[in-house]
Amino acid sequence: MEWFVILILAFVCLVFIFLANSGKNEASVNGKEITIDLTPYTWKETFELAGVHIPERRNYILQFVKWRHPVLIYHESNNRFSKQALAVQHTSVIIGYVPEYMITEVRPLLEKKHQVLIESVDFSGGYLEVKVSVYY
Repeated sequence: MEWFVILILAFVCLVFIFLANSGKNEASVNGKEITIDLTPYTWKETFELAGVHIPERRNYILQFVKWRHPVLIYHESNNRFSKQALAVQHTSVIIGYVPEYMITEVRPLLEKKHQVLIESVDFSGGYLEVKVSVYY
């Protein structure tokens, strides 16, 4: 009977810890721990990055880009392929682009208060998939 009470108390403690940290995400970028508070954001839009297959980008992503790392999305006006291009930058390196079919959905989100994070990095079967979420 005592072990059951201890088990219940441990479970309750874990639930409280989870709830206290549910809006915050911790990541390490360049060896520095960062905490990202997502509680101000109600919605998120998630999409797969385009252009991550380029060897230099792929190598950088596999070595440095991790789950919940913050990234920056900005209009790359001098892009030779698209005048609407939205680049995705991790630290000081462009790791990919918002796909053309998502630009009209993502661009207005960037005018609101937002946070952009790496949602996933998956490399399997020689294919690299990087997903990004815009919290707004």
